[in-house]
Amino acid sequence: MTEALQKNAAKLGIDVFSGFLAIEILKTKNAVCGLLCIEKKSGELVSFKCSDIIMATGGPAGIYADRVYPECHTGTTSLALLAGAKAQNLTEWQYCLASVAPRWNVSGTYMQVLPRFVSVDENGTEYEFLSEYFDNLYEALSMVFLKGYQWPFDSKKVLEGSSVIDLLVYRECVLRKRRVFLDFTKNPFNMDKIEYEKLSAEAYDYLKKAQALFGTPIERLIKMNEPAVELYRSKGLDITKDYLEIALCAQHNNGGIAVDMWWQTCVKGLFAAGECAGTHGVTRPGGSALNAGQVGSLRAAQYISQNGNTLISDDTFEDILSKAEKAHKEQLEKISKAYDNIDELISKAQRRMSDNAAAIRNKANMEKALKETLTDIADLSKTAGVSDKSKLYTYYKLKDILITGSAVLAALIDYADTVGDTRGSSLYFDKIGKLRQGLEEIFRFTEENGATRSKVQETYLSEGDFKCIWRNVRPIPSAEDFFENVWRSYRENRNIY
Repeated sequence: MTEALQKNAAKLGIDVFSGFLAIEILKTKNAVCGLLCIEKKSGELVSFKCSDIIMATGGPAGIYADRVYPECHTGTTSLALLAGAKAQNLTEWQYCLASVAPRWNVSGTYMQVLPRFVSVDENGTEYEFLSEYFDNLYEALSMVFLKGYQWPFDSKKVLEGSSVIDLLVYRECVLRKRRVFLDFTKNPFNMDKIEYEKLSAEAYDYLKKAQALFGTPIERLIKMNEPAVELYRSKGLDITKDYLEIALCAQHNNGGIAVDMWWQTCVKGLFAAGECAGTHGVTRPGGSALNAGQVGSLRAAQYISQNGNTLISDDTFEDILSKAEKAHKEQLEKISKAYDNIDELISKAQRRMSDNAAAIRNKANMEKALKETLTDIADLSKTAGVSDKSKLYTYYKLKDILITGSAVLAALIDYADTVGDTRGSSLYFDKIGKLRQGLEEIFRFTEENGATRSKVQETYLSEGDFKCIWRNVRPIPSAEDFFENVWRSYRENRNIY
């Protein structure tokens, strides 16, 4: 979709500036007046004077180590927050099982063919860990099958459903510090032959209709969906003979930057469209991504065409720009050193978020993670080092990850304090210690009671710290459905008000 849109932009003669990373939204009072960027190759600062900005930079994928997002996709949410925009529902994400290298969802037939789940410790010892939890191995296989349908982690499918598989993978990866793999070359649990009729009726009937009641997982996968095998082969991994490493990964941010009905933030002239906008909802219903991306960008463009912000004078812009450039040059001078450690610092920050602030959320751990993140931000000019101008832009990647991560942590902690209920694609530890037998060390949780569905959590920067408030959801507007009135309004103002 984005490739097609880019080709169309080229046909229309729209200028595309490539090779730059945006590092600051320039403002006058509470309105956008320009954008400051860094050219990646040269490390030089480059500015764009403009009256309106549409951010379409995707969700803040960079804050997590375990993620399905493409490697190049990290997001720039902190730019909007630092410019004064609010975020909403930053607590709401979608997590799922995915392969680590290459990154890809292991949903659908990858699960329905019943692969073997294997973890490997630091000594290379293998564990077929599902058998530690399930007394009935055919129940385990049935739950694996269901992951094909129920691929996002869902707190409602933990007690009675396939999301227990996600939790067991989390336990191996995060708590036991093991690597987890799917093995398609052998049947699970040393079964020479699976007695398929012992599976759940749903799993048995599906595999029977697919004519896949035979062989090994890879043989079943080739029978049911051979392109799924070729996909990994095209990415350099042959799952007919190699293990496939997986983890419980972040896939989508359902919250994001708060916008109005025209996808404009509370900063005049700053719009957010696509996943960086917090318009997807707790459970990300079908069509929400299309609405956020295509509808959101169209609405923003329509608004700008009718009520666009005003360009400021060159002199005023130069004054604002010179102050911003001076501050950034001072930052870059401080981190220009004889060594490079940005990649190491990024990995550290991402690992901290995946281990403490992803699908499984413990308030004490999140508070510790926030404290460490804020310390890293305060010490950044002392600890970060870049030796080459062509790598200076990576400093801003690190800065974005840390600042966005601190905003997400502040939102998670506030949610734990004010609500505390498990909901969506996450589990919160509760205060009284309810346990699920066999997984006591992973989570204690209470299920959502629905009391907060009429509220929206907003997160914003105030005096150097991220604060949270709760507002009521906006009422559904009453529509004018008499054609002549709607048509007259459109002729007068394109229904933009």
